[in-house]
Amino acid sequence: MSRRLLIAWALAAGSVLGYLAPTLASAETPPEAPLPAMRFSADAATTAFFEQIQRAPQFRNLSREALGSPLELRVYHTYRIGRGSATATGLLAAATLGIIPQVMSGEHSIVYEVLVNGVPVSLYRYSRSLTRARSLWVHDTTHGLGAEGVKWAQSTVDLFVKDAAADPKLAALGAEFDYYFAPATK
Repeated sequence: MSRRLLIAWALAAGSVLGYLAPTLASAETPPEAPLPAMRFSADAATTAFFEQIQRAPQFRNLSREALGSPLELRVYHTYRIGRGSATATGLLAAATLGIIPQVMSGEHSIVYEVLVNGVPVSLYRYSRSLTRARSLWVHDTTHGLGAEGVKWAQSTVDLFVKDAAADPKLAALGAEFDYYFAPATK
């Protein structure tokens, strides 16, 4: 079994060798080298992050149309609500027909996953506890984040780009793809 095939297998399997493989391949690919064509998928709260992520040199091959690519960057928003306060203020808001706003607090997370053939290679999670009041009669265009939460969520893109540039697993992934699929040089 070749060293490169062993590295690819170890990354996909997530074994102990997966932690050693990036150090073997990181010397071959500079960290600013772009990753291969990667499909971008996101939920409604994070779909606007595409252009900001694509500006990073490492993700300049990111595309929404790369449907056949085995690589995928999946970005989504999760929310864990504080049940006690939300239930009490929700009942109070409903009883007053929306005169009193509903106060919601909980932990919001923006998750960035890099997958190869559906197998997670790297996961980045950025969390923050947010509290916001919302009226029952106003349509929420922030997908549950609120104005402060939207600003925070957009700031996670820069954190993700910085963390991904320093991730040896992604460098090894880029080196592996370059080894097998790089254009032939004369």
